[in-house]
Amino acid sequence: MDSQSNLTPPLCANGCGFFGSPERKNLCSKCYKDSAGEEESTIAQTATKLSQLAISTPSAANHESPAVLTDEKTSSSAAAAAAASCSTVKIKRCECCNKKVGLLGFKCRCEKTFCGVHRYAKEHSCTFDFKALDRHILAKQNPLVVSDKLRNRI
Repeated sequence: MDSQSNLTPPLCANGCGFFGSPERKNLCSKCYKDSAGEEESTIAQTATKLSQLAISTPSAANHESPAVLTDEKTSSSAAAAAAASCSTVKIKRCECCNKKVGLLGFKCRCEKTFCGVHRYAKEHSCTFDFKALDRHILAKQNPLVVSDKLRNRI
């Protein structure tokens, strides 16, 4: 009989009446999931607090020693990574027809995203000045060469 009493698992540590397991800190499956959810929410809250602190104090960091700057950079990168995992992803849409473009979105030089139909400048009435850009590139590539008018200078 003593061997049978050793084989029965212990009751849940929260006292809910179900059996717990040593792998789950002597908690039943429901209590273990609840405690894991609480831990994730506290981690998310601390990550948002860290990101807010890192964003609100960059001007003070410029005047401090380099050792402090490296500590703040590592903490802000960790906070940014945690905040990125918690934030929702913004869906990319075409500026003209509001169609979801996903991975195939075309980024125009006017800094807007378009679908396959509106990707050309004529289709979305682009405000970017392509002629001025081309003239600027040509002026850089072909410098003005002028000979000296006086052949013999003293």
